[in-house]
Amino acid sequence: MQLPILVEPVGSGRFRARAGEPFVLSVEAATAEEAIRDLELLIRQRLQNGRLVVIDLENGSPPLSPEDEEGMTNEEWAWKVMRQVIEENRRREDEANR
Repeated sequence: MQLPILVEPVGSGRFRARAGEPFVLSVEAATAEEAIRDLELLIRQRLQNGRLVVIDLENGSPPLSPEDEEGMTNEEWAWKVMRQVIEENRRREDEANR
């Protein structure tokens, strides 16, 4: 995964490295490399307690109803959504190839 971060001098020979959403983290250090390394460590620690996922939504996509999710484990729900996305992508490819 690639994550853009901003590294900038903050005066007194120090540097700040910042990451935006969903992390919203910032560190200051004596060198740019140290700031980058410290920020990477914080991000890796944050990811140990959670997970980063990407969802693909189209404009006008209806939300999932509670009935769709009720009684499903996270894994079952993820597979269901993945199958729906694959089916939609296949449908689009078929339409584009006509």
